[in-house]
Amino acid sequence: MSDDDPKNVWETVANEISRRHPIRGAWLGQAIDVGEKDAVLRVVFPVSLEKQLRMPVAEELGRLIQELWMDRTGRKVAFRPEATGAEPAAPPAAGPVVPTADDFENDPGIEAAVELFGATLESQNVKKS
Repeated sequence: MSDDDPKNVWETVANEISRRHPIRGAWLGQAIDVGEKDAVLRVVFPVSLEKQLRMPVAEELGRLIQELWMDRTGRKVAFRPEATGAEPAAPPAAGPVVPTADDFENDPGIEAAVELFGATLESQNVKKS
């Protein structure tokens, strides 16, 4: 596989998004198949992610994916996710993503909700027993 292979590029793009937005990027690692043809980036996910792929967050992530794809390859693509794949046989090798307070503060979805509802974020020091 070359560095320009869609699967390699997808891995780089998905890792970058997960680094920036751990909560939102968690499902990107579940991609089953990735292909690029005629300026369309087709990414197949497990059927169980169908609901997530129809949410506005997926559309927003799609724009970021397209931007990062262009940065990485120099090619403009339209992101077309599908939830038509089989479920993975085993859970992903990496452990669960543990979000930090910074992840919440810097998450565009949370920022939009704060703005929309006029809320403020306050940290709580919760002691574990």
